[in-house]
Amino acid sequence: MQRVGREAEFFVYNTLANPGWKIVGRVKLKELMRGAYQIRSLTLVVVLLCILLTIVLYFFISNALTHPIRELKQKMAQAEGGDLEVRVQSRSADEIGGLAHSFNGMIAKIRELLERSIREQEELAKSELKTLQAQINPHFLYNTLDAIVWMTEAGRKEEVVRMTKTLSTFFRIVLSKGEEWIRVREEFEHVESYLAIQQMRYRDILDYSVQLEEGAGDCRILKLTLQPLVENAIYHGIKNKRAGGRVQVRGRRLPGERLEFQVADDGCGFSPERLAQVRGALAEESAETGRESGFGLRNVHRRIKLYYGKSWGVSIESEPGAGSRVTLSLPAVT
Repeated sequence: MQRVGREAEFFVYNTLANPGWKIVGRVKLKELMRGAYQIRSLTLVVVLLCILLTIVLYFFISNALTHPIRELKQKMAQAEGGDLEVRVQSRSADEIGGLAHSFNGMIAKIRELLERSIREQEELAKSELKTLQAQINPHFLYNTLDAIVWMTEAGRKEEVVRMTKTLSTFFRIVLSKGEEWIRVREEFEHVESYLAIQQMRYRDILDYSVQLEEGAGDCRILKLTLQPLVENAIYHGIKNKRAGGRVQVRGRRLPGERLEFQVADDGCGFSPERLAQVRGALAEESAETGRESGFGLRNVHRRIKLYYGKSWGVSIESEPGAGSRVTLSLPAVT
């Protein structure tokens, strides 16, 4: 091979024996190697295509295998965060599909157990509140019968007859044939009977008014919802005031299918510190029940939230020396 000019050329020669001639073959190296170059280029392209295809297949297969696992991991994180509505969608019948099916079954079971636990806790709380509610009546009955005894001994027969009739009305509504829900008008009749009895007992210190606006009386309410609020107004408002006091009970139906009840007194009221304590007790989710005020605001508040939902309940406003006002918001149930 020699370079002729700028191009390399390949020379081949052969000597003939008889005449002694030399036959020389001359070919450019570029033309000689053209086929090899083509083969090399084709081989390189094929290798690159194979590499590219391998990479594509790798990512495709990898994604097909890992995507269900990543999705399952994501759903597990959601479930860990408290979202028990998650579901893994998988139609494959392989091991990943089996894991997805098991995960969905586990979540459904957890949700079922959680719902059952919540129902049991609610039933337990309702039972506790019913027990407290049942403890009101014997105490009140004892005091009322005691008042009837001394009225009888004092010869106040007309008052004895009136108190006995009022007590009969009071317990007729308390029993309500075992029903937990009564009409609002019956609840107000019950409250009015309670106040009438207490007025006869505390003649010199208690006055009251009961007002139920038209349109609210036919709605249904949990019985013995308002009496504990009235009891608080008497025992923690009026009795602690040296002079006489007044309890006002109002009920009305508001737009948006909502009922509002107010129990107000002009008693001694709460100090800012005591008011903050009462509001804090209402805000607590604990199942503990304070007994310092009988059935109490807090127990009524808990009872309302158990039966009606967390968006309903009791609120209180009070000023020292000016009295207190308790507002109860409920949905209008017919």
